[in-house]
Amino acid sequence: MKKLALVFAAAALLFTSCSKDDDNGGGSSETINYLPLKAGNTWTYKVTNNKTSTSSSYTLTATSNTETYNGKSYTVFTSSVGSAKEYYNVSGKSYTQYGALSDLGANIELNYLAGNNNKGDKWSQKGLSAKVSGYDATFTINYEITDKLATTTVNSKTYNDVAVVKLTIADLKIAGATVAVTTQNIEMQIAKNVGKIKQKLNVVLALPIPDATINTELELTSSNITL
Repeated sequence: MKKLALVFAAAALLFTSCSKDDDNGGGSSETINYLPLKAGNTWTYKVTNNKTSTSSSYTLTATSNTETYNGKSYTVFTSSVGSAKEYYNVSGKSYTQYGALSDLGANIELNYLAGNNNKGDKWSQKGLSAKVSGYDATFTINYEITDKLATTTVNSKTYNDVAVVKLTIADLKIAGATVAVTTQNIEMQIAKNVGKIKQKLNVVLALPIPDATINTELELTSSNITL
């Protein structure tokens, strides 16, 4: 059941064909660039595991390469960690991350920013699926932009126009049995002309196994971005 944790890592790093219900709030119609995709742009992140009090860093680099999944063209990002890659699509105000989770035997899309990109906007991805230790798992991810910050500071650097997105896991079933998520605090902060600058993932499942608890944080430590 160790691989069970990856289902929820997907909620933060995430990336299946899914249905999407949008409940878009009103507000400004201005289009803000929340992920500059120019080839050569880099983002370096520090990841802290609060359970083990350990940390590590990695760098993502945008490339000029694209790949198509589910009818969407994704820009390929390489990682400084092995041969790992991430894939991002920007379509108007909709931002999606896609990736291969081989341990789960599934590819998952994460539509992590959508609506009008305004405070109060809500949307959902239903019918997400994966394999967990050989068992079929299904779940829903609900999203809400809970705040729009004029400025915020991460690692002593100030960022402007930051969208704060809360993710909530719902309707989790493993092998047809409902599994309760007793604690969850999943949040992403996404800055104008930069991308993801901070992320929290604190999840506890109602299962009697050590890996039923995840508590990690991610922060942007440096970037080199051209618009």
